[in-house]
Amino acid sequence: AQFLEHKKELVDIGNIKPRSLNTYEQRLYQRVIPFARLKNIQNIGDIKKDSFEDYGIHYRKVTQKGKWKTATSGLSVSTINSDVSTLNEFFSWMVKKELLDPRKVPDIPKLPDRKVYSEEANPAFMPDDWELFKDALKDYVAQSSDEIQRWHRQWLLNWVFFQYHGGFRCHETRKVTIGDISVRKMSDGSLKGIVEVSPNTKTGKRTTIMNGHWLNSFKYHLNKGIKLRNEELKSKDPDAILLPKVSKDTLLMSNPFNKNGMKPITDESIRGKFNLVLSTLDLDRKYTLHSLRSTHITHALLKKMRIRVIADNVGNSEAEIERTYYRLNNLLNIEELGFHRKKSSQDDTLMLGDN
Repeated sequence: AQFLEHKKELVDIGNIKPRSLNTYEQRLYQRVIPFARLKNIQNIGDIKKDSFEDYGIHYRKVTQKGKWKTATSGLSVSTINSDVSTLNEFFSWMVKKELLDPRKVPDIPKLPDRKVYSEEANPAFMPDDWELFKDALKDYVAQSSDEIQRWHRQWLLNWVFFQYHGGFRCHETRKVTIGDISVRKMSDGSLKGIVEVSPNTKTGKRTTIMNGHWLNSFKYHLNKGIKLRNEELKSKDPDAILLPKVSKDTLLMSNPFNKNGMKPITDESIRGKFNLVLSTLDLDRKYTLHSLRSTHITHALLKKMRIRVIADNVGNSEAEIERTYYRLNNLLNIEELGFHRKKSSQDDTLMLGDN
């Protein structure tokens, strides 16, 4: 409790974000304390150097996780290693406060993480596949004759392009409100969309610039959906309570046809339709919803945008983009790579470059 109170003080003075405090609480209450109880550690005096040596092994074998005891085949290595970092910080704090004998500080080994951190986990659509997918989405919309079904299909198309043009994470998109967006007309006549990403997301508050036409399309489509839903309600009951017009607090991804209120369409529902469209194509790679973010970054790199600009726009570090998308280096430098023979009047000379 004292450690968490210390962290809360850091939140109050702005040294760490509120979500970091929530993460500390989750790790301590959901995993660290239950493990300590399992080891019969009732107080600080019970802590020994080997008390937590099998922490990682234990949580790789668990069959339930979280507050609601969700079934699992073991926690991920990255989750366990994050816990170990928190534990080391916790023990260092206790030593500093003279609550724990430095000679008894547990030695907690981290687990080797063999996960491949690359864009292949959520592969980007390369240009040819992207064109095929866009055409399939348009066909998916065009094949519907029912107005409400067509609205839902057009919503999916708009969502895909919103993700692609903004490079958003799915959870960031769900939190965007009407008040978070604006569109600005530039001197060349183009429209730039401005989206204020909520501070209560993975990397905190940021401003993302995207295609303004697609941002407007989503807003207009939401208004159209509200109109269609109200017409449907009135046709069933003239005295029905109608949906209000959008306000600055309305979630941009709201579903007017949700019977439990204007809630966003779930990732599970989006994923089902996304995969349905993909199933009509014969593509080699397994694309995911997060592939749209990867595609945004990849296409920006292929257009030779500066990594710093891309990183700031999508809420990544430059190092992370360079590490994850290093494979694109050859594509970006294609003009300088590739051996060929350039013939001279005297002999054949091996050159580096493109003919």
